[in-house]
Amino acid sequence: MAEVLMKGIDVSTHQGKIDWGKVKKSGHADFAIIRVGFRGYGQTGTIKLDKQFVNNAKGATEQLIPLGAYFYSTAINEAEAIEEARFCIEQLEPYRDNIKLPVVYDFEGYGNTNYRTYGITKEQRTKNYKAFTETLNSAGYEGLIYGSRAYIRSKFDVDNLDELMWLAAYPINPNITNPPSLGKYDSRVAMWQYSSSGSVPGINGRVDMNAMYINLIKSDKPSNPYNTPTRTLYMGNPNMTEEDVRWLQWELVDDKYEIGIDGNFDKTTNALLRDYQYNHGLDVDGKCGPATRSNMINS
Repeated sequence: MAEVLMKGIDVSTHQGKIDWGKVKKSGHADFAIIRVGFRGYGQTGTIKLDKQFVNNAKGATEQLIPLGAYFYSTAINEAEAIEEARFCIEQLEPYRDNIKLPVVYDFEGYGNTNYRTYGITKEQRTKNYKAFTETLNSAGYEGLIYGSRAYIRSKFDVDNLDELMWLAAYPINPNITNPPSLGKYDSRVAMWQYSSSGSVPGINGRVDMNAMYINLIKSDKPSNPYNTPTRTLYMGNPNMTEEDVRWLQWELVDDKYEIGIDGNFDKTTNALLRDYQYNHGLDVDGKCGPATRSNMINS
């Protein structure tokens, strides 16, 4: 059984004007993920702000409900994905202190012949996601992969992405301590959107319900001065940089481990990383991947 750390909701203009005071009192929203905007599915692909974004961002922030965000993308190339990420960064800036969860790339319409995204390859979707997320990373935000089991497995090259996952699946009687399996990706499932027809005081009509299993809430600890890695770090990985390793070593020092910050992933770094994973209930594999990185950022 999986431990449910928090329960939350995700909303957009489809929920209309929300009474966030009632939502807070209901106890159903330890966190909320709000839609920033979307790109149209027609050929022009115009970016638009969600009509309730400002109300939702202000209302949830006033009630001290930690926020994440998502953007409904129809990007057909990396340049458009970067444009979408920059749009999100600009819109989220006034609420930055309360954006404690990731900013999610919601890419759909791949099977609809009327959508501009119809026929885009798995390779291109993956490139778009990476461009979106890396742009967000540069501004200090985390990314998150969203979709159904079939979508995650078939529409992205998940093995070449490091981010955690937000799984969407709606069984008739969900047991949120037993999320659907993603096989070898189970350790990367941070949240499960288990219902699209929930009911919460303060919201008219149906709302998506979510359970969180990996803590995605950013802490208020001092900022790591090194850029957050976008790849999995482990001893012998030829693709990681000294900056990546310094980020990891700084996080270990912040957790009271005695280690020099020299950018060298040596045996000491490997041993202390494994000790950190053991002490924080993580898989002890000596790899600083999505789950370990998220734990370091948020603890």
